[in-house]
Amino acid sequence: MAAEVRINTRCVHCRTKYVVSGEALGQVARCARCGRSFRVAPYQPKTSPPTEDDILRWLNEGLEEYEFATRPRVVEELPTSRESAREGREAASQV
Repeated sequence: MAAEVRINTRCVHCRTKYVVSGEALGQVARCARCGRSFRVAPYQPKTSPPTEDDILRWLNEGLEEYEFATRPRVVEELPTSRESAREGREAASQV
């Protein structure tokens, strides 16, 4: 006699895990935890995490559609210390 096929599945609403007979595949089941109905499908864990290339590809999707402003040019440098600020005020008052 062949061994009965068992599959892992989850409630799509509350994520409760179940191990059911292979015959239940495609059938509607009621979750014992949340009481909602769901279609029995094999639980497939997430694939491997995305690679760095996958993430960069995702981040760069659609960038061609946007126009980015150029960096504004610096018109006047700000003083870097109190001394240079004082010198700037003195020079302005002498004009």
